Amino acid sequence: MMKNQIRQVPRKHRDKWRDPFVPIHSGRLRAAMELGGWTVTPMATRLGKDENPQTIDHLARGGGLKRCRATRRAALATLLDVTEEWLAGGDYAVPLPAVLPLLKALEGSPRVMLAVGRLFERCYRAVERDLAREPKRPDSALGWNATHDVHWFMISTLAQFLTTSRWQSALGCSPPALGKSPALPRGGPIPEMDKWLGPVPPSAWTAPPSAVPLGSAEEAVILALLHVWMHILEPWFDGISPLAYQRFRELAAILNPTVPVMLPQSWHNRAPVKQLPPAAPTSPYALVDWPLKQSSSPLANAGRRKMKGRKP
Repeated sequence: MMKNQIRQVPRKHRDKWRDPFVPIHSGRLRAAMELGGWTVTPMATRLGKDENPQTIDHLARGGGLKRCRATRRAALATLLDVTEEWLAGGDYAVPLPAVLPLLKALEGSPRVMLAVGRLFERCYRAVERDLAREPKRPDSALGWNATHDVHWFMISTLAQFLTTSRWQSALGCSPPALGKSPALPRGGPIPEMDKWLGPVPPSAWTAPPSAVPLGSAEEAVILALLHVWMHILEPWFDGISPLAYQRFRELAAILNPTVPVMLPQSWHNRAPVKQLPPAAPTSPYALVDWPLKQSSSPLANAGRRKMKGRKP
C-alpha cells in the first residue's frame, strides 16, 4: 500500500461511527415493555431482522444505565410509545403540584410513572377537545382563567382516584401516616400544563438522592386502578360518549371533603349570571360554575352578610 493511499474502512464500521452509543435505563425499558405486554423475542422481531433478542434481553436486565446504539434506542422509544429522554433516565413527570398524592409512587415505580403520564395525557387532550366546543372564558387580571381551573381539577382528581390512601380515608380504614412523600422534578409529557404552574423555585421539586422503590403490593393496586380508570374513561377519551363533568365533581367530593367549599380561582373574575349563564352538566365549565347552584356557597353567604351589614 502506498503511503499516500487512504485505507478503506469497511462499511459496517463506518455505519457504527454514525450510530454512537447513548445511555438507556434498564428499569425504564423493562417497565415500558411490561406495560405494553412485550417480551424479548417478539420485540426483536418487530424491530427488524438484524436485531438480536439477546441484545434486548441484556438492555432490559437490571435497573441502571447501559450503553445502547442511538438508532436502537430511537426504535425502542417509538415502538414502546415513550420518549428517548425518559428511556435514558430523564424526567417523564406529570403536572405539579396537582399530583401530590402520587409523588411517592411516581418516584418509586417507572411503571406507575409511565402509566400515570399516559392516562393524564389522554385526559388533558379530551378536556381540550371539549373546551374547544365551548365559548372561551375570559382571562383574569393575573392571567388565570377557567380553562386552567378545569385542567387542574381533572388532573388532581384523577391523582386522588389512583391513591389508595384516599379510598381508605373515605371508607374510614386509613393506616397510620408514614411520613412525607418525596418531591419530583418538573417537566413532563404535557408541556402546555407548565403554563399554569407559574414560576416555582427549582429546589421545590428536587428529587431525593435515591428513590425508595414502591412496594410490589402498592404498585399492583395503583396499576390496577390505572387500568380501571383508563377502561372507564375510554369512551370519553375516544370521543364516543360525553363526560358528565358535574357528576365527576360530585364523585371527587366523596374522596376529597374540600371540593364542596374550594372556590375556583376563575370564580373571582366570573361575569354576571345574566351575561354568562351556568354551564351544562356535560360542559367542562360545570367544574367551575358549581357555586351558582349552591345557595349555601361561601361566596353567597359572604354576600348575604355584607348586605345585612349595610345601613338603609
